[in-house]
Amino acid sequence: MFAALNGCVYLQHRGDDAVDMADIGLTWSLDPAFALYSNTPVLVPIGWSEVDGYVAGIGGGEIGMTSHYEKCIGLILWGQEEIGWHHYDLKDPRTINLQGVGPIAPMVGPFGDAAFVPAWTNYIHLGWGGIIFNARYVEMLDFLLGWFGADIARDDGKATGQWPWEDRPRPRNPLAPAPPK
Repeated sequence: MFAALNGCVYLQHRGDDAVDMADIGLTWSLDPAFALYSNTPVLVPIGWSEVDGYVAGIGGGEIGMTSHYEKCIGLILWGQEEIGWHHYDLKDPRTINLQGVGPIAPMVGPFGDAAFVPAWTNYIHLGWGGIIFNARYVEMLDFLLGWFGADIARDDGKATGQWPWEDRPRPRNPLAPAPPK
């Protein structure tokens, strides 16, 4: 009996890993917003977005409807993505993932969470509605290896991953607002 219950937990973890791999859905906002941004796939960030709204579909590791924030700029060789899912607070930088993207980002940062880097990020939002399609490569690897018992994201049974290499201290982005005191 315990083996059967353990199997259910195992399959639950694989399902959780599956929804971590991508964000796919419709976006809407209460105020007009704009997004025409793509980081395709990781090497060429181009465009701009700033949307504080909602996603219906798969987003941020959840299925259904959730809140979502994005503020991205892509200048081809370097870009920056600010992304918040679920219970984010724009005044608290700890609730927002901030990362540099593009070929020179590994040298200059900012350095985001491993779950979001590298990723293929796409946002289109015109006025009050749009679409989102993101694919997260490291989460795909976590999903595949999870079938063989490896949990590289250290997220089985947890709300978010605790990637082994994220234990390192990160330099603060000089462009980000100072953390609250």
